[in-house]
Amino acid sequence: MKIRYYSSFNEDFAFQRDLDPGKISRLGDSTPGRVSSAALYRAAVLFGRVYARLFRGLKAVGGEKLRGTSGAFIYGNHTHALGDVFIPLVINSPARVKAVVSRQNLAIPLIGKLIVKADAVLPLPEGVKELRNFSQRVTDAAKSGRRVLIYPEAHVWDYCTFIRPFPETSFTYPALCGEPVFVFTSTYRKRRLFRSPGTTLFVDGPLRAPQELSAKKRALWLSEKTAEIMRSHADANTQEYIKYVPEEK
Repeated sequence: MKIRYYSSFNEDFAFQRDLDPGKISRLGDSTPGRVSSAALYRAAVLFGRVYARLFRGLKAVGGEKLRGTSGAFIYGNHTHALGDVFIPLVINSPARVKAVVSRQNLAIPLIGKLIVKADAVLPLPEGVKELRNFSQRVTDAAKSGRRVLIYPEAHVWDYCTFIRPFPETSFTYPALCGEPVFVFTSTYRKRRLFRSPGTTLFVDGPLRAPQELSAKKRALWLSEKTAEIMRSHADANTQEYIKYVPEEK
């Protein structure tokens, strides 16, 4: 078992590298123009199916709850750098996903280029001026039938078996536009032939906040319900591959 020490829940143990915002639109330039975003998206889903089955031993519980839903918001616990990219594409297929991501995610070799060219991301804005346009893009994606993927814990903690605190502000988008919320909870179990654990993904929803509440209270309601659901599945973890320990103060 590996041990990682943390001083706050904002620590990021994953790959970190800043990417110039001006380069985001050019990330896919090395891919031949004849390859459409739709074709690349299908290729990503196909790779995800192979990866999820062979390397992650994926078992999905409750995936049928997504049927009949087009535009929606997906909230998940952020516990695997690669799995959190591809597994949601597989579970949501044939619906298309757009993930809210940071610049660091886009700087990951090969994968960053792929998800940009496949039109599968909504890069977080760097300044206040960009925030309004970003919020509109998120809302437009959900209302046009896309499933917007958000990891409210913000930072990847590989194989973490507990749910970290997250702010209700992450739920502002569904609180304002009214699209349903689904909850993805990744848990980890022992496998016979592998050292690394397999992934069991629980799907819950749809959640819709009471409309008589204010927008701020709807966001809080969605945040609390999501955290409650995620924590209810945490007991399904049967292998602690990486142990996260708070540093002594």
